[in-house]
Amino acid sequence: MTCSDKGHFEIKLLLKHNVGDPGSVFTTIRVGLDGPIHIEGHLKRLIEAHASLFGSNLEIEENEILDIVSHASDQQELPHLVRVDIDRNERITASQRPLTRMPKEISLSTQPLPPGPNSPRIKQGDWAAYLEARRMANYDGADAALLINQDLVVDGDTFTPIFILENGDIAIPALDLGAVKSVTLHQILNQDRNSRVTPLQMRITLSDAYSCLSAAAVGSGMGIRRILSINGKEIGANSDVDLANILHQQHNLDRGENHD
Repeated sequence: MTCSDKGHFEIKLLLKHNVGDPGSVFTTIRVGLDGPIHIEGHLKRLIEAHASLFGSNLEIEENEILDIVSHASDQQELPHLVRVDIDRNERITASQRPLTRMPKEISLSTQPLPPGPNSPRIKQGDWAAYLEARRMANYDGADAALLINQDLVVDGDTFTPIFILENGDIAIPALDLGAVKSVTLHQILNQDRNSRVTPLQMRITLSDAYSCLSAAAVGSGMGIRRILSINGKEIGANSDVDLANILHQQHNLDRGENHD
């Protein structure tokens, strides 16, 4: 069905999304056994990103997004991913995305942060440089890319890195360095006022990352993964703290499932 009025959508069922259109914002939603995960956070991301980029004032009901995701997910093996785009004309499209199942412990390779503003970034249009960072990390023998700029950790290719630093502080890279705010991590951290995990946003050097007590990668496609090594350097070798396990426990309080 197609209509430019809000509340009506065009559904595209594609095996691979064309990321060459800069005139849209998007989010990638994980669909599990209980349906789309953190749908409210993804809807908020879409509305805020579209307003920031196009000056819009979208009013989209959660059930409308659930409907379009459901159609795009038809007969797909669970879990899987669905990318939802909203273009400048407020047309919403959904496309199936492949879900790469990661090992529980992953290795990272540092790659340059793709060009863009030194401010919180919006998922929009052409995301090819981030996909290329993953490809280069895989070429280096790693599972994923840790994005750096001037020796500062900024983001992950499709995830947010979170660290327990050597001094015990829990930290994520400052968004104003050019990171994308993680829907999954935000939902995990804000579901319980008594959360054990309250990260600081700060400038984290690569040296800080190497010497941290524990680190994890969090994202819709990534799930929650322990970061075992960065550039071949083992992380948390002399520590018995497992940040990924702490996040799993926190997440299971809300979902009652293992976000792998």
